[in-house]
Amino acid sequence: MSLSFQPASAARRPVTAPPSPGDPELLAVPAGFCLRRFVERSPAPPLPPVVFDAEKRALQFVVYPPPHDLSDAAAAVEILVCQAAAGQPLLVYGLPVEKKTAQRKSKERADSPLAALKQQIEAVLGLDEDLSLFYAMCQIDAQLRWVAQVEAGRSLRSPGVFEDLLKCLLRARLPDSQHAEVCARLCQHFGPPTTLNRRGFPTPEAMAKATPAQLAKKLKLSLPVAKTVCALVQTCSDGRFYPDSLRRLPSGFVQLLSDAQDDADAEGCILTTVDAELEWQLRVSGFLARLPGFGDRACALLYPLLGCHSEPYLDIDSLRTWQALGTRGRRASAPLRFRTKEADAMAQRILHRVGRYAIYAGLAQRLLVQGPPSV
Repeated sequence: MSLSFQPASAARRPVTAPPSPGDPELLAVPAGFCLRRFVERSPAPPLPPVVFDAEKRALQFVVYPPPHDLSDAAAAVEILVCQAAAGQPLLVYGLPVEKKTAQRKSKERADSPLAALKQQIEAVLGLDEDLSLFYAMCQIDAQLRWVAQVEAGRSLRSPGVFEDLLKCLLRARLPDSQHAEVCARLCQHFGPPTTLNRRGFPTPEAMAKATPAQLAKKLKLSLPVAKTVCALVQTCSDGRFYPDSLRRLPSGFVQLLSDAQDDADAEGCILTTVDAELEWQLRVSGFLARLPGFGDRACALLYPLLGCHSEPYLDIDSLRTWQALGTRGRRASAPLRFRTKEADAMAQRILHRVGRYAIYAGLAQRLLVQGPPSV
């Protein structure tokens, strides 16, 4: 199967990628998982080097072998993921064939380069996040009973956190119309070559020598935005901050429940885990607040990509959206204004509605706004 995409070197010229060699691998998914619905309803849009073809139900993205395994000029691996229909296994094209050794034979080592690529694929698709506790909570909420049936709430993420950091920073600082073009230029000028002769997303080290003026020129950014990008790159490249340290998924609630001796034990394990999760999400918020360019908007864009769902969205746009939901079919109220009694009252309504979801309050709010899918 082939997929049309727009390479970084020709952002507006459609090109068809050659079919990936070899037979696809099958990746099992939950019964309600739909690749097209997952991408279209994700809080993060597909931006270069990611390409999505809704008609073909196909997602193309780049994964990266561990640094010590980079042995050729085209180390970044292009992956094509397809799904015939919701709930069916995903077809994964592009994974390299790992040579079997006498020690390994038919077993794939957990620390092998191939295993690392597969872990990235699951991370990109949000399949490594355990939402079972959230789904159980939704079952007693009349407006969210549909959530578990369609595996809602998962986010399209990048293989590495730095890519999500930089993309969220750009999304927060630039108009929507510029996001794809700037990401394409990032890949073109700083990204590693891929197995399909495209360019992957750059590492902070690949961008570290560029000055703000050079970034502004190559990426066609204003100098203030380029300075912020440069500051983030330097922070992530000089050892002050390790982006992937933020990616720690919530504990597996299914495993906790299965290991519990009785109901009281299960309840205690869940409460302890929820408390630990809230503490971790607070630490993540503290780390992000110290990063260059990461104000409230950039943080809100990044939280779901890290599995941080406890923070409701209380910016003025979210308040107005919530207001619009409450006035469907009735005469519309005047739009809320920032820092008014009406806006404060709307924020309190949101907190009251989703506060019961604790570590999933922000996720519950997002899905209440989205509503169930039409198909």
